[in-house]
Parts: sequence; C-alpha cells; structure tokens
Amino acid sequence: MMLKCVKEISPDQIAHLQTYKNTPLELDYTKDEQLILIDWEDLRYKGEASEPEATRPVDMTAEESIMSNDVEELSDDMRRENDMEARKSMGKTTLAFIDLENMSATMKTAFLLLATILFGGLGYFFY
Repeated sequence: MMLKCVKEISPDQIAHLQTYKNTPLELDYTKDEQLILIDWEDLRYKGEASEPEATRPVDMTAEESIMSNDVEELSDDMRRENDMEARKSMGKTTLAFIDLENMSATMKTAFLLLATILFGGLGYFFY
C-alpha cells in the first residue's frame, strides 16, 4: 500500500501536504480528497482465507523492505522523542498539569493564588 501511495503522488502534492506536516488539523480534507482515497479492494487478498498462501509470512521486495525499515526507524524516533519529553517533565512541580518551573514568578503566584482560592472555596462549600 505504501509503495502504491508513493508511486501515485506527485512532487506538487507532496509539497502541498508538507506544509501541513506540523498542523494536520488545518488541512482541508475535502479539497484534497483525491490524495487520501484508497481502493481497499485492490489491496485485499484475493484468495480464500483457508488457503496455505493466506497464512504464510508476507514476502517483501527490496524496496518494500527498505520502506518498512524507514517506517520502523521513524516510529522509534518518535517514541524516543516522547520518552525524552516525559523524562524532562518527570519530577517537576506541576499544578493541574501546568509546569510551574518554566513560568515567570508572577505567573507562578497567579496560579498558586487561583489554586488556593479554588481549594479554599471547595473546603468552605463542604464545611
């Protein structure tokens, strides 16, 4: 499927999609529907599910193997980045998922005052 997608996309389409790489929610899919329409029936296995060929491992061409390795490497890189971000925030002072250590003193004071008022209000309400 990936090879089919790579072969059918033009450099202009790639350049257009790359502009939305970091902001995918801004892409208007209705205008670019031809880029994401996939004929799934073309990609389905045509034989019977009980045949021995249906249960054997998939044989990949050299090009498919390279592409699969590239995808695995990208996935590993993304996983490493997520782990690094999680480690950076581990052990830091947070208040309601807000990192207080990277804020200015006035913002810290404002958030702590707001939290104190909220918890005081809850305490007074339940008292």
